[in-house]
Amino acid sequence: MIQKLKHKILQMRVRAADARYLAEYEYQKNPYQNLLKEADGKNYQHYHSIPKGESVRGKIGCLTYAQIAEELRNPGSLSLNDDVLYVVLKDCDQTLFAQDFEDCLKEVESKAPLIYWDEDVLKADGMVSHEPYLKPDMSVQTLYSFFYLGSCFAVKSQVLKKALSAVSSWEICRAKDEDEQKNNQILESAAVYAVVLWLSQKHRFTHIERVLSHQKDAIPFWGMEKDYVCVKQAFFKQAGIKADCLPAGYADWQSVVYDVRSDMPENASDIGLQSLPAEVPLVSILIPSKDHPQVLKTCVTSIRKHTSKVKPEIIVIDNGSNEENKQRIKKLSREWDFTYLYEPMEFDFSRMNNLAAKHAKGEYLLLCNDDIEVPDTDSDWLYRMLGQAMQQGIGAVGAKLLYPEGNRIQHAGISAIGYEVGPAHKMLGYEDHTDYYFGRNHLTYNVIGVTAACLLVKKAHYEQAGGLPETMKVAYNDVSFCYKLHSLGYANVQRNDVVLIHHESLSRGDDRMDEKKWERLLIEKGILYKDFPQICRRDPYYNVNLTTNKDSFVCHYLYPYENRDLFSRVVKNARAIPAKWHNNCLNLTVEHAVWDKRMHRTEEERFWIEGWWYVLGMDNARYKATVVLTPKEGNPVYVSVFIRYRKDVEEILEQQNVGLSGFVCRIRKGDLPKGTYRIGLLLKDSCSRQKLYKEDEQTITIA
Repeated sequence: MIQKLKHKILQMRVRAADARYLAEYEYQKNPYQNLLKEADGKNYQHYHSIPKGESVRGKIGCLTYAQIAEELRNPGSLSLNDDVLYVVLKDCDQTLFAQDFEDCLKEVESKAPLIYWDEDVLKADGMVSHEPYLKPDMSVQTLYSFFYLGSCFAVKSQVLKKALSAVSSWEICRAKDEDEQKNNQILESAAVYAVVLWLSQKHRFTHIERVLSHQKDAIPFWGMEKDYVCVKQAFFKQAGIKADCLPAGYADWQSVVYDVRSDMPENASDIGLQSLPAEVPLVSILIPSKDHPQVLKTCVTSIRKHTSKVKPEIIVIDNGSNEENKQRIKKLSREWDFTYLYEPMEFDFSRMNNLAAKHAKGEYLLLCNDDIEVPDTDSDWLYRMLGQAMQQGIGAVGAKLLYPEGNRIQHAGISAIGYEVGPAHKMLGYEDHTDYYFGRNHLTYNVIGVTAACLLVKKAHYEQAGGLPETMKVAYNDVSFCYKLHSLGYANVQRNDVVLIHHESLSRGDDRMDEKKWERLLIEKGILYKDFPQICRRDPYYNVNLTTNKDSFVCHYLYPYENRDLFSRVVKNARAIPAKWHNNCLNLTVEHAVWDKRMHRTEEERFWIEGWWYVLGMDNARYKATVVLTPKEGNPVYVSVFIRYRKDVEEILEQQNVGLSGFVCRIRKGDLPKGTYRIGLLLKDSCSRQKLYKEDEQTITIA
């Protein structure tokens, strides 16, 4: 009887542990759901999770893409009521709108010929939203890449009539796929694409940063395929833009590539760009370098060997190489035809580039690190960048940079991801063999900034912006320069179809590994914030509802393990770990045990420990973890952990309930006594009295 009772109690505890685990698991896997609940509870304006059943009404009408295509085939088939102020164009009849959709449109209607908003997808039950698409503000170059407006948007009825009349003479699409349904869909989408492209030349679009519509299927992602080349070419022809569509290097996607020759005839697209001789503007490539002749050689030889259609001038600015390296670089300059400027000074990236720019003969300047390498697979890299930089209203143009090992992303554009964190490279370290968040690593995008490791700009724009700011010698000078161009009305562009190799940190080391360099970085970051407070708080090309603390593009919901303002509880002089608790069934991996770098000079210093664990052959939902720091002498320190969902661990281990095996500790500097500690993990079984302990091999020292 007693045994049965014990077994029943154990089963109850196991069920309770599993229930707690499942609740936390769902919580950590669904940040968007958490954000919606928080928004509804606090009446936030950035989100709205409640769709209404009926369609829009009143002074707002609705048309499908199919109806737009039919109007272009048979003008006059549409009958728009004069009372209708706005027409919502949607790709299907399955769209549901937020309860206050009409009110949101009324708030901006007086100044908005075209309005678009953020959207998400409804799960099968029709009530739970997920997969939000959080869009940028109006981005013309992004629009040329693909139809980024999503599945629905609103246009003033009178403006729509003018657009339909204007594009009715275009040859919209020649798609002749054997699949009739697919062919019709392409024709319908192409018709709407044509309308929006025409409007983009005439009007500014207004973006509402709220989820105002809900789809029953995935958010559509199209416009970059070969099927839509003809509609882009028709648009470019009537707009007088000399461009073609060429492979983007991913799937069957196409990039818009602008021609660089100044005397192109109007029918350039019909003739074919490759057969036309013409004058190409001179590009001056500016390369700061010191005491790295072998690195520099790789850079300049790859430029000379792997650059077609454009022959650039190369200027190397040296701030004080030793005599031996100076002579080696002089020899390189004769061998590979570049100008060598020797100006001994403290390393000052801004001043060095500004000095080199004064000697440049080119109409365009390419700022280039000496650790950049042009691969032999991308010989038209400069042609694509130059054509982009020559377009009206374009500021800085950047290239996608990959680390030399494997296929990992180092740079695919800079985003101002929030005042607390500041400018950041998204997708840093991600494998480039797949696509992330609507082509962010493969398509051309408008961005707030690009890295000066490879940055092309018109020399007149460079001078207008005052060159690189010499108040910032090392860090953030390129970001400040891009912000200045943006504030002058120029649009910065990231060309992800241009792929170069960046041997990052070969030139001056990694700032993250040096306290003095990190302190300097924070000082220069403070200058950036002072000079451009508005842009630092609001990046028009990075949705305010996207995360500020991840490399990926996900909604901004802050979990406890991510919140830098939350610290672990520290219990000093805790109970020593008995030998019987040591158990090799517990597997522990400590990934980080370092001083966490401050994001601002005023931020509190903290120690950061992160890793993951699992118990072999057990239900891991049963255990509660505590980090144990054991000094050489005296009792250990117990540190509470923040639980972290680890998808990567879950995917590689065939163990029960290991998704929440991640842990994070943030410890205030003053909470740990000085000394050297061994790092261990203590697990307590919530269903029994069992305790398991395991130590990692590494130690930490608090000085």
